[in-house]
Amino acid sequence: MTQRPQVLMVLNDMAWFWSHRLPLAQGILDKSWKLKVATAGASQDQKMKEMGVHGVELVEHGHLLSEFALIASIFKTLRMHKPDIVHAITLRHAFYTALISRLFGYNGIYTIAGLGSVFSSNTLKAHAIRFVLSLFFRLAFRHKKARIIFQNPDDFKAMRDNHAVGSSQSTIIKSSGVDLSNFAFSNMPTGVPRILFSSRLIKEKGLHEFVEASRLLKAKGIDAKFEVAGMPYPKNPNSHSESEVQAWHDEGLIHWHRQVSDMPNLMRETTLFVLPSYYREGVPKVVIEAMASGRPIITTDMPGCRETVEDGVNGFLVLPKDAQSLAEKIESLLANRTLMEAMGKASRAKAEKEFAVEKVVEETLKIYDQAIEKRGGSMNAKQPVILLGLNEVNFDMVHAYADEGHLPHFKALFDAHPVIETTSEQSYEELEPWIQWVSIQTGKPFSEHKIFRLGDMTDSNIPQLWEHLENNYGAKVAAVSPMNAANRAYDPAFFVPDPWTKTSVTGDALVTNLTHALAYAVNTNATGGGKAKLVSYLFILVGALRYSVWKNPKIVLNILKSLKTHYERAIFLDQLLTDVFTSLWRKHRPDFSSLFLNSSAHIQHHYLFNSKHYKGANKNPEWYMDGDNDPVLDAYKNYDDIVGRMMKLPDSPRFVITTGLHQSPVGQPVFYWRLKNHASFLDKLGVRYDSVLPRMSRDFLIEFATEEDCKLGQIKLESCTIQGKQAFGLMDNRGRSLFVTLSYPDEIKAGDILDYEGGIIDNIYDEVGFVAIKNGEHDGKGYLIDTGYTSDEKTIQITDIFHLIDSHFS
Repeated sequence: MTQRPQVLMVLNDMAWFWSHRLPLAQGILDKSWKLKVATAGASQDQKMKEMGVHGVELVEHGHLLSEFALIASIFKTLRMHKPDIVHAITLRHAFYTALISRLFGYNGIYTIAGLGSVFSSNTLKAHAIRFVLSLFFRLAFRHKKARIIFQNPDDFKAMRDNHAVGSSQSTIIKSSGVDLSNFAFSNMPTGVPRILFSSRLIKEKGLHEFVEASRLLKAKGIDAKFEVAGMPYPKNPNSHSESEVQAWHDEGLIHWHRQVSDMPNLMRETTLFVLPSYYREGVPKVVIEAMASGRPIITTDMPGCRETVEDGVNGFLVLPKDAQSLAEKIESLLANRTLMEAMGKASRAKAEKEFAVEKVVEETLKIYDQAIEKRGGSMNAKQPVILLGLNEVNFDMVHAYADEGHLPHFKALFDAHPVIETTSEQSYEELEPWIQWVSIQTGKPFSEHKIFRLGDMTDSNIPQLWEHLENNYGAKVAAVSPMNAANRAYDPAFFVPDPWTKTSVTGDALVTNLTHALAYAVNTNATGGGKAKLVSYLFILVGALRYSVWKNPKIVLNILKSLKTHYERAIFLDQLLTDVFTSLWRKHRPDFSSLFLNSSAHIQHHYLFNSKHYKGANKNPEWYMDGDNDPVLDAYKNYDDIVGRMMKLPDSPRFVITTGLHQSPVGQPVFYWRLKNHASFLDKLGVRYDSVLPRMSRDFLIEFATEEDCKLGQIKLESCTIQGKQAFGLMDNRGRSLFVTLSYPDEIKAGDILDYEGGIIDNIYDEVGFVAIKNGEHDGKGYLIDTGYTSDEKTIQITDIFHLIDSHFS
């Protein structure tokens, strides 16, 4: 990388540079970076040379053959100038430049200033073109060195939903900004109202509707001047012709100013600004100039345009291609000057808050800085961070065992680092690990992230630690079994999802197949007796041979124990996940990575009464767990071994070890049951459903075709009782899906009857499998040991863990 970073800006024409990108150019120069601008006419622009900007000539596009010449010209420019950052603006130039930049590995920033008419049309032809374009866009834009700037959320959603871009590489920066001092607020002029339309004179901008609104209002005797500023755009086949616009002028329907050099003055003389565009704008610059000038706005409820108007506050939104509605809104405003003045002030306030050019330049330059940091590889010099999740571990008990000499690696940690308490949600219904781990991974409490179900994170766009660190700091990221996390990083070193969340795997064929096999085995294991398919066991065996046996021979003993003892399977799983993690970590050396382990949560939940450090009166029956056994100590010994092995990883990682929640003994034991065959059971009840998916031990998710079926299914399940007690508890209804828990708390015996609305199941014992007896329950207090912790705070919010990790890289 050169000492002074070099930015190459690729534009569609020089006029666009002077009208839209001059402040950004000045911001780049103020950083003492080199700036080159590539577009037709750039090499001859003397004023730009005087600024210290080097102009690079591109061919002018306009017809099919010139498109190929333009592509060749961009190719030649990139090869010759080898920029540290290339920033291409407008969809055509962004697409061509992104394809070529990907070929050469350049850091690319691409501003999509509107998607044009193809993405706003609903014709069959438009759908077909969108499909083809999306394939090309995905090739061009979806890679780790591309950052996409959208000017409105509708364009982002359209591109994302067509799989052309991803969430973590995309940013929304509304518009190219407005100079609030140049377009200063001014009081509304008196006299005959002047209604301004200003734009390139192409049909999609709505000039015809503006003219027709003028015709309608003049026919009603409304005294107003309809003014047009702008010129036809012959390069666009949908441009109005000069003769057509001149004819409207001659007819007296409009006053045509043609090209205007002093727009601030024209805005001061304007009463009302109108842009009835049905073009997919980015955010129309002329509209925010009118807003900054303190004018009410009438525009269409279209992407980009709707970003400028809060309907009824600083103007009105109208339907596109509706001259009648446009005329009515204009008439209503002209009849109420007080409202127009109030709307004008609201426009100025909105422009100051959202569209100030300084804000736009600052946000764009931040993306430049991130691109330079990625190119420079500065993350490689950072101490790596490992987030180790020991889910729900009770550190009070860990301390007690460690003091007895059982857990030497935990003892060393406790002696070297403070144990910080974390606080979480207040409502017990919200104390679920799949909620709290999302809080850790997003830095947001439940009230903000709203993730209530296990697996829901795949439907959310909230940035998680992995894509956040990758996006903002260029960090190489990785994960093994992160609870309720979606794989949305663009270039993770590896990503192995938890067994309950449907998201993609990043890894080789063995990692992928092992992940699917473990998911199948975990969900089958939870029924308390089902057998996973042979192929799953084979992949688990192959995975153990590949990642564990030669480096961690004691796992062979874990495998043998797991064949007989239910809880040993959980210990084996955590050993295997750790071996996969450490093997992949040593190979890839990611900057940030996470490993989530769950066996102790499972074992505490089911066997906490068997711990020698449990002081309560409850006791598990001998048929359930031999009183001389202490599975909790076995679980903690397993974690102590894992902590010791992790601490031997190279590069001296910073370890952030946290529990999310912790478990305390319950006052009253509860029996846990799970349906053996969820689909068969629902069929017996007569519930109409599309699909049913088991989740963790007692929970399952039912999908329905209609909201009515969902409601009826809920009523049917709520009617189910055993021995007069409710069979199913927590039911989260979201219209066409139902998240259900089998919550019957007592022992179920052969011959027990389940009653439901419409009938009975005469032997419910045959329908369920025993899971466990509940020994532990969730407590919102969690624990944290951070080997890089420097604060004096002894209690922090669980969401602060996200910010601790972020601050390490920032």
